[in-house]
Amino acid sequence: MMPEYPGGESALSQYVENHLDYPQQALDDNKEGTVKVSFVVDENGKVSDPVVIGNKVGDGLDEEAIRVINNMPKWKPGMVKGKNVKTRLDLPITFQVATES
Repeated sequence: MMPEYPGGESALSQYVENHLDYPQQALDDNKEGTVKVSFVVDENGKVSDPVVIGNKVGDGLDEEAIRVINNMPKWKPGMVKGKNVKTRLDLPITFQVATES
């Protein structure tokens, strides 16, 4: 079984949306993009070791994605044959400049 965020996928999206602070520099530059972060969920559900994989987006977006992952609550750990296991996951975090209508 793969690790699971408490409340599932929609709760995870909600968490990211509610905790993302768009860096001012990125806003000034109208910078958008998706930061792919890889991180570990250990046997106890603790999130650790987040790293940006692939191309960096820049303007502070990469660091902000890492900060949000670091501050996540505990997950339900992954399991193999009934035992909790350490699992590495990838999560894309998309930054979009909200346009005023």
